[in-house]
Amino acid sequence: MSLSTLGEFGFIDRIRQRLAANHPGLSVGIGDDAAVFSSRDGWQWVWSVDALVEGVHFDRSYVPMESLGWKSLAVNLSDIAAMGAEPRYALISLAVPDTWSLQAVDAFYQGLESCSETYHCPLIGGDTTGSKKDGFISITLLGEVETGSAVLRSGAKVGDFLFCTGRLGGARAGWEILSHGTKQDVPFYEKSIRRFLYPEPRVEAARWLVKEIPVSAMIDISDGLSSEIHHICRESKVGCVMEESNVPVLEDAARWFEEKGQRPVEEAIISGEEYQLLFTASVDHPFPWIKKAREQQIEIFAIGQIVEAAMGVTIRTKHGEKPLMNRGWNHFQ
Repeated sequence: MSLSTLGEFGFIDRIRQRLAANHPGLSVGIGDDAAVFSSRDGWQWVWSVDALVEGVHFDRSYVPMESLGWKSLAVNLSDIAAMGAEPRYALISLAVPDTWSLQAVDAFYQGLESCSETYHCPLIGGDTTGSKKDGFISITLLGEVETGSAVLRSGAKVGDFLFCTGRLGGARAGWEILSHGTKQDVPFYEKSIRRFLYPEPRVEAARWLVKEIPVSAMIDISDGLSSEIHHICRESKVGCVMEESNVPVLEDAARWFEEKGQRPVEEAIISGEEYQLLFTASVDHPFPWIKKAREQQIEIFAIGQIVEAAMGVTIRTKHGEKPLMNRGWNHFQ
């Protein structure tokens, strides 16, 4: 059966049968003009929307449809995590071109459903349409955070330490392997490939961090570490010194970069789509907090310190200190 044979409403019914469920606070889900749900005292809604465009954000020649479904929701969950919030519900707008078969769309929703269940964030509605050329995916996500507790990019202060969760570089290495490597490369770089295809937004880690550590500012690493540092510094009106030797690099990603004659740490600094967290914290010393986090199976690394804005955004290497270039992803450059 094809999408054209199924028709729009048959397609919606197919989605509804797969994803419809009862959730606390949800009065009306998929099938009406809008979803209806209850709010509660002491909490604030946190909204996020993200789009994935075929040919810009993904290439189906090496990105499986199931992975695309997972990733479409995961990137939004990461934005909610960066605010210190809990995800609640998601809405999807999907433009489907003729080049996508019904089997491909089913695989997409299978990945979406898997991510939804993993992070307890049900899909409760949306919109579907055809597309003349490429696929287009837009997901709107609703989260909640305790009133007055949302963590912003603008809260970093001079003297704060700069931290990141997890090891970086895997997403960039995974993309390079899938798009430019060979099939023989794939079995040797499974961690990096999975980091690219199935990113794991740090929702639970973020909630723990904001409850246990005096986090002052936070952002997710979607466009690259160097870019996100500049975002925090610009919004907080501060500068930063990053220690190159402290930047954590995923092991098999480092091996891939070294084999290509590249410096792993430089590639990790500009690697986008990592969906780890970059945050600042007002602490006297980073190591007790690193230890406390690791007791909760959360890896955090102290990679720099916030300084006066006049000192700029720099990176300290074994050859001295120099400006940290903003080399993250920019859609309009």
